[in-house]
Amino acid sequence: MQFTVFARGEKRKRSLLWAERRDAFLFILPWFIGFIVFTAGPMLASLYMSFTRWEIVLRRCGWVWANTKLFQDDRFYLRALNTAYYVFLGVPLHLSWRCWPRCA
Repeated sequence: MQFTVFARGEKRKRSLLWAERRDAFLFILPWFIGFIVFTAGPMLASLYMSFTRWEIVLRRCGWVWANTKLFQDDRFYLRALNTAYYVFLGVPLHLSWRCWPRCA
């Protein structure tokens, strides 16, 4: 049998670490709950609802992912390209152009 002997200082340090971790978790917990309830939850629910057909009166729900013609539309790729151009080129160039006189 092997026994581990801790000095008083080590045991106290270990209990302080656990107390600090517990306190940090308790301080972060309200933000985390708010993020789940008010941000991530509605985002996931809207993503789920966008690919289903809800019939509230009949209480039926069916997937419409296979029936969407989103990727078959020619305008979809043009819109995706325009959005990518705006996000990856337009916004960064505009921000750098506006910041350049002040940063120099």
